[in-house]
Amino acid sequence: MNADNSSSHAPSLASSTPAVRERENSNSSLLGIVKAQIVFLLSTLTEENFERNQIEIRSLSETHGIETYLHFIRRLIVASQARLSPTSTVSPYELAPSLTFRLLVQETQRLARDPFLADRFREGIDKGDGEVFRQFDLVKFCDRVGLRPLERLILASSILGAVGVRKELVNQANTIIRVDWNNAIMSLCSHPSFDHADLTPSQVAKLLSNLLSDPPPDAPVLDSQQRLELIAAAQTKCGPELMPPILRQIFPTLSLPPGTSLVQALVQLGSELTGDPETVRALLSRFGITETNPPQTTQVAEMVTSLAKLAVEGNKLCDVGALVRTLSSFRSPINWPSVVRAFDRPERTGVDTATLKLLIAILLNAPRMDGEHAVSGFWTPWNNTQWQVRLLDALLSLPNDTFNFVSLPGRRIVTVDDVATASPTIKALAANVQGHTWNSLDLIEILVRLGDEENPDLRNLVRDVLDKAVKISAELVHMGLLQVPVSVRISSSGLQFTEAIWQKPWGATQHEYSEKLLGMFLAGHPNHQLVFMRIWQIDPTYLTDAFRQFYAMSGLNITRILDVAQDLKVRL
Repeated sequence: MNADNSSSHAPSLASSTPAVRERENSNSSLLGIVKAQIVFLLSTLTEENFERNQIEIRSLSETHGIETYLHFIRRLIVASQARLSPTSTVSPYELAPSLTFRLLVQETQRLARDPFLADRFREGIDKGDGEVFRQFDLVKFCDRVGLRPLERLILASSILGAVGVRKELVNQANTIIRVDWNNAIMSLCSHPSFDHADLTPSQVAKLLSNLLSDPPPDAPVLDSQQRLELIAAAQTKCGPELMPPILRQIFPTLSLPPGTSLVQALVQLGSELTGDPETVRALLSRFGITETNPPQTTQVAEMVTSLAKLAVEGNKLCDVGALVRTLSSFRSPINWPSVVRAFDRPERTGVDTATLKLLIAILLNAPRMDGEHAVSGFWTPWNNTQWQVRLLDALLSLPNDTFNFVSLPGRRIVTVDDVATASPTIKALAANVQGHTWNSLDLIEILVRLGDEENPDLRNLVRDVLDKAVKISAELVHMGLLQVPVSVRISSSGLQFTEAIWQKPWGATQHEYSEKLLGMFLAGHPNHQLVFMRIWQIDPTYLTDAFRQFYAMSGLNITRILDVAQDLKVRL
């Protein structure tokens, strides 16, 4: 059966071959006729028919394909050699060469003002036959036809953005970049960039692609400063709203020097160009981070470590908030508390503004729905605990509109629900402290834990922080201290484990500050009603013991004890 099928198809295949050949011959003949027409139109140029012939030549070229146009531009270059020579001796009265050269100038300008059409010029000179093209000097050609810096840049970009172009042309294109760069960038920023003509956003995108992403990935045409200048000029031309889509197309294949890391690339681009998460995602794909190969926690921690080092050295960083949101957008979850613990470095001592800004950007932009929030990285002791306390102290010292622990997920010392059945006075007092940065039980707990460490320098640091807290919001510190569990070692069946309980006795820090604050509130404090109500809710035995000790100090204290009891509506 297969043999029969083969024989049945054979005549059809054989009959089609002459048809294909005939069509190819016909196309070749037609191309030859069109080329002859172009040669004729060029050879018969006069002042009267110049514009008409020019339009007809372009129409023929556009209708019959790129090969026709390449023949046209090559023919113009060859015919204008006398004019292109630096030692030209052509008389201005020789009309035909003059008109041919004028046509070459106009056509070259047209190509040099459109990054898409510029590819035709590259193909014309790079693949042209004959000595004229083998010895073609792009720099001198641009001089002779009077191209402006931006026009030169566009032609050079088409050469540098292509693969397999002759080395001599590539070197000449690089020379143009070096010599004409500043003036070309200024022209790109102008409106319009050319006389009575301007670049469209798609043409600007093509120019950027030629210079930024079409060269080999590890052999960039531009240095980092030129890259920024080009993108800034393009943004001036197109407007900030059109740049992110352009950059998203370019960044996945962005050409960078060998060994450039993701963090280095982000920092080189700066905060303005990395503020759009989708644009950052495009750059991440350049380094292999995609939805099928999502970022891992260790990778992100390494990024943060690198960013922290650059920040300390005084470098301006990328938009860290946008980077965090982008990394969090991948389906594979990141352990952000572990990332925050990447700041736990043995060499760190003092807190600098740049590191603080980096940390805040991570804390404020990390996801709040899945798993523990990034701030949880602070709620267990670090190796460098003194640095940990200094960072916490710096965060606590910031204005509320800059940073506030209450703006992040965590356990609260007091909420409006805790006082739902209380008097209007107590409700008002509770409302006043809801948004305070010290309304964080996690914060109080870690400070109490670190305050009981053996290191005297660490204990002093913790006490400095707590002393400031007492001056700012004594009621929150006192209510928080009463809710901090005590970690004790428990043995069971030969096993030992740690359990958090509220059992007394407390540690030294918790006991010291609780006693100090209890005396303050018993003596009289504007917010004593809120504090005593929460104490009664949390640990009524503690309060009654406190009353007993207070009375033992002096029988006159009975009046104060009864006032508190009356506020709480309890019988003693």
